[in-house]
Amino acid sequence: MAYEAGFDVVVVMDGDGQMDPGILDSILDPVVSGKADYAKGTRLQHRAHAAGMSRWRLFGNLLLSFLTNLSSGYWGMADSQNGYTVISRGALGTIPVEELYDGYGFLNDILAALNMHGFRIAEVPHPAVYDEEESGIEYTSFVPRLSGLLLANFLRRMNRQYVSEGVHATVVCYAAGIVAFGVGVLNGVSGFLTGGVALVASLPTLIVLVAAPLLLLLGVALDIQQNRGLAYRSDAHTDLQGP
Repeated sequence: MAYEAGFDVVVVMDGDGQMDPGILDSILDPVVSGKADYAKGTRLQHRAHAAGMSRWRLFGNLLLSFLTNLSSGYWGMADSQNGYTVISRGALGTIPVEELYDGYGFLNDILAALNMHGFRIAEVPHPAVYDEEESGIEYTSFVPRLSGLLLANFLRRMNRQYVSEGVHATVVCYAAGIVAFGVGVLNGVSGFLTGGVALVASLPTLIVLVAAPLLLLLGVALDIQQNRGLAYRSDAHTDLQGP
C-alpha cells in the first residue's frame, strides 16, 4: 500500500483513457502546496469541458453531485463522480479507508469521511474525455445502494456535526422540514381518500407543505455556512460559497 511505503501523496488515475496525464501537475498542486488535503478533477465547472458528455451522463453527474453535496457537506462541489484524485498522507492515514464503500460509491463515501474529519478539498477543472466506451454501471442495483449510502452518510454527518456536541439549528431545520413534508403529504392523501379534492387544498395542509421546503432551504443555508472554507476551486482560489 502506498501509505505503508511512506509516500507523501497518493494519486488515482484510471486507465480508461478519460484522465489526461498532462494535467496531473494541476491535480497535485493543491495538495503539494498544502492548500488542500484532497484534490479532485471536475468536468462540470466549465460548460466547454462537459461538451463531450452525453446529456444522460451529464444529468446523472449533476444530480449525484448535488446529493453528494448534501450528504458530505462539501457544498459547491461540481463533479462528485470524478475519479482523478490526489490525497495527502495525513488524510489517508486518518480516514477509515478499509471501511469505505467498495464500488462505484467509493468517491461519494470518501468525501463524507473527509468532511467528518475536517479535511479541506480542492476541485481542478479539466475537459471530459470520452470515446465510444459504455458505462459498466448496473443502475437497478447502483441507484438503491448509492441512495442508501448517501442517506447513511448524511445522518452520520448530522449526528457528528450538529448533535453529538449539542443540538444545532441546522439539524433542527432539516428534521422539521422533513417531518412537515411528510405530514403535509399524509394529510393531502388522507383528505383526498376521505373527502375529495377540496380537502386536499385545506389551509393546514397548504401551510405545512409551504413550510416544509422553506425549513429545508434554511437547513441547507445553515449547513453551507457551517462548512465554508472546507473546499475551494483551484482555478479561482476562492472558497466555495454555495451550490
